[in-house]
Amino acid sequence: MSTPTEADVAPLAARLAAAGRTRCPLQAIGAASAVAAKVAVETGFDALWVSGLEVSTALGLPDENVLGPRDLADTVLALSRTTSLPVIVDVDNAGGAVATARRFAGDLTCAGAAALCLEDSASVDGGVRADAGHDAWSDTGSTACADCSVEEEVQHCTAAAPVRF
Repeated sequence: MSTPTEADVAPLAARLAAAGRTRCPLQAIGAASAVAAKVAVETGFDALWVSGLEVSTALGLPDENVLGPRDLADTVLALSRTTSLPVIVDVDNAGGAVATARRFAGDLTCAGAAALCLEDSASVDGGVRADAGHDAWSDTGSTACADCSVEEEVQHCTAAAPVRF
């Protein structure tokens, strides 16, 4: 399978959206390698979950928010080449900056991610809380607008992604 296109990812995103509308949970399992993806298919899982913990461990790195978009995108691409299961990626707080979250969204959806999980929590190193107000955002060098709600900031991030849910 080649690099996923928007047309490849759209059915996966639709599957996730349908599950959300019907409130029918999907069974997702953590996967950081093509072998794990194959096992997930063989055992009947509905989706794959990629998290920083799994990818960091697979790369021999500490789970301390040190992964970049490329690290996660390479993992998603390997999984997408192996299976047609939707890939959900946990990007933690995406480095704590709106611009970084935009990059994660764009790179990961291009790699084949069907959905992203973005936390609005503070990072261990003093990053932002989306609900902490504009001052917290400006301390990180983010270009977040002072009058935007958390929902509007999420819309700004998802506007960078080529797939719409």
